[in-house]
Amino acid sequence: MGQLWCSASNIRYDVPIFLRCGVYDVPIFIITGAGDVLSGTGRMDYTRTWEEINFDGQTLQVYRFLLKADLIASGPPPYDCPITSETEPSHFFYGYLDLAFNCSTTLWEPATALYHSCDVFGHNPATSAVPGPHHPSLSTAIIGPHTLANPHSSTIEFPFSGPAVGGAMRTATSATSLSCTREEPIAAGGATLGYLGSACACPLSFAPPNIYSAQPFSGSSTCGSSFASLFPGPPLLWIHTISQSLGRWTGTGPGTPYPGNEKVWSNEGFYTYTEGCTGDFHVDMSYGVLTAEGFPVVPDPARPWQSTQNFIDVASNFSKTTGIVPPFNGLLLDTNHLIYANF
Repeated sequence: MGQLWCSASNIRYDVPIFLRCGVYDVPIFIITGAGDVLSGTGRMDYTRTWEEINFDGQTLQVYRFLLKADLIASGPPPYDCPITSETEPSHFFYGYLDLAFNCSTTLWEPATALYHSCDVFGHNPATSAVPGPHHPSLSTAIIGPHTLANPHSSTIEFPFSGPAVGGAMRTATSATSLSCTREEPIAAGGATLGYLGSACACPLSFAPPNIYSAQPFSGSSTCGSSFASLFPGPPLLWIHTISQSLGRWTGTGPGTPYPGNEKVWSNEGFYTYTEGCTGDFHVDMSYGVLTAEGFPVVPDPARPWQSTQNFIDVASNFSKTTGIVPPFNGLLLDTNHLIYANF
């Protein structure tokens, strides 16, 4: 299969619109090298903040938002990026946006990745709101920054795995409330991200390049909530959490902006999620991001687990306790659960 790396000349996020605690809508505009525009509204879910030290010794305060969006192309054809057009419905993209505040320059340094998976996932006829052969052997990655100061490389990277050194879970703020809900800590070793193997998915092949990796991910909080990725079997083709390698940034010296020489993967999968307080059992379709390496993380005495460089952040998109029927994916829905941990 192939992965289409977009020749985007500009990725623009407009001013976010506050919805409720930690949740924002954001207008997105992506202008490609051919002059067409990919646009739509994204949903930003804040997960956490931490500090890093860049190669110049400057402190960065990083804020991470998981991002989901329904996007469609417009403008003059050919639509070289992404694989959608004005004649097709909007396509579902997911990923993240990091906003790093440089405490020395007082400037913001963003990093972002948006991904649209190949047809067996994004347009699966058994699960998707947009089924069909839209791009049978291609997926789309939109990544920034890509500059002389910090180029991005599409090199396929092997995903990390192992026991978590800690993390947290939380049920997203209700649409009827503006107040935040308390997060539930994951104790050290209380979550595990495994690794089963890598392959191509469209069509299935074990010959390189193998950008898709199957990773079981499960854990529980100190408050009694728990989650576990699923292997539901055909016709649902997800094997636990599917992590897609999106390459890495390659800047290494002084003047390198955020995120430094960081690796990045997008991920998606079916999960069970049990809420400890109510005992409610949910089936979730969730999306997120893995990042590794980059600038060193500043130790946080209040959250010692957040001092490592391997991060996973996951947000549900579809979440049901009953009435679990398709479509599960292919369109933007509200977030119900958030999971984030370090390894």
